[in-house]
Amino acid sequence: MHGFAKKRVVADLIRQNVLAHGALYRAADGRLLFFSEEECRLYDLPETPFMHWLIEASGLSTTETVFNFAVDTLTAHVARHGTLVEVHTLSYYNEQSKVLTVSTGGCGVWRREPHGQWHAGKNGDDGVFFVTDPDATPWEPDFASAEDLSWLWQQINFSPTPLAVDEQRLFFIVWLLHQFFPALRHTRLIPAWLGPQGAGKSTTCRLIGRFLIGNAFEVTGLRKDKEDAFVAALTHRVLHAIDNADTRVSWLEDALARYATGEVFRFRQLYTTNAEVSYRPQAILMLTSRDPHFQRADVAQRLLPFYLQEHEGFQDEPDIFAELGSRRPGLWGDLLKRLAFVQDGLLVAPSSPKLPFRMADYAAFGWRFLQAHGQEQAWVMLLQQLEAAQRRFAEGGEALVRALGKLLEGQAYIGPYTVRELYSQLGEIADAHGLVQGVINTPPVHK
Repeated sequence: MHGFAKKRVVADLIRQNVLAHGALYRAADGRLLFFSEEECRLYDLPETPFMHWLIEASGLSTTETVFNFAVDTLTAHVARHGTLVEVHTLSYYNEQSKVLTVSTGGCGVWRREPHGQWHAGKNGDDGVFFVTDPDATPWEPDFASAEDLSWLWQQINFSPTPLAVDEQRLFFIVWLLHQFFPALRHTRLIPAWLGPQGAGKSTTCRLIGRFLIGNAFEVTGLRKDKEDAFVAALTHRVLHAIDNADTRVSWLEDALARYATGEVFRFRQLYTTNAEVSYRPQAILMLTSRDPHFQRADVAQRLLPFYLQEHEGFQDEPDIFAELGSRRPGLWGDLLKRLAFVQDGLLVAPSSPKLPFRMADYAAFGWRFLQAHGQEQAWVMLLQQLEAAQRRFAEGGEALVRALGKLLEGQAYIGPYTVRELYSQLGEIADAHGLVQGVINTPPVHK
């Protein structure tokens, strides 16, 4: 048989083998996918996990010319003829049927119709496909457990200023529940965990990540020359947490603004002149910072600033995560109960009034969620306080300098003050004189 004809035959056999084990799809953002019916898992073509699957299935190696030919023809076939599907990550909420489907992080899902019960299923059921983190630890809910999800946010050491602890907890609860209704979240508020060293910022991100994703979840750093790595993480992860974002990175503020508004990231493809590739972010994004440099006003309006205070004693992370592991099934059981309450409540409150808050999706979801508790008007007031906190974050440095100038007027010396007392004094001065609308960063805690 002629060499080219042989490669054609092998490529056809490999394609038939692939289709015998699953189906080939393409997503609206250009992603090419293989769904393994045996594993109930989506693979990206032609990335490493799929290549490993194909090597094992075919018995061929990437060093063989015929293998690479088969991969190229398979990829081209999917790009041109693959069935177009919508791909989800953490959860899927169907706005028409009001059905809520939550991924377990593995091959399973939990599905609930309005006013119904939760039922276990498999990834791919009813044509609903989820991509999962490769290092995820699938969960199984324990509905009979007495666990209360409030345990999760009680581990977070919120500072009482500039937002009260209860207010920050409510903002966090609304944010967490909102992640499970992506159809109602076209724009994304980005939690920014702020505070001094020893406040547990990294631990908080790990706590959330290991609850949602599993034991292997870890925070990552930020590199000035690696915007493409940032975008890749947003494209392929369910949750991405950037730790210690304390250095000035030229592209970060633009990237945060684009992510929050749901824009597609576009880059010139490597080794080409004009070819462009686009990436649609799907991951939930969080940040931690002790000395933030992403305080541009439009970015601050897209952040959910959470302020943490220094822990009084040493925090033993292994003990915290061991306890989380033992509680996780019960916590997921309680979360699904809460999501059911929200799901049914959205039927009662199908819309919200127009609210004066930049991130309208979050504001509307919170209003609809709290209407079921009779607290929708309190939510409007809380949004005003959140907006003020965003302004504090955006303009804190400038307000601090101006307030310090006021404090020094006509004074040979000031004090003595502790650092916290000085920050508090400057805040009062900023409020009294309307310096940048009374905006000032939250004071660090020094003991």
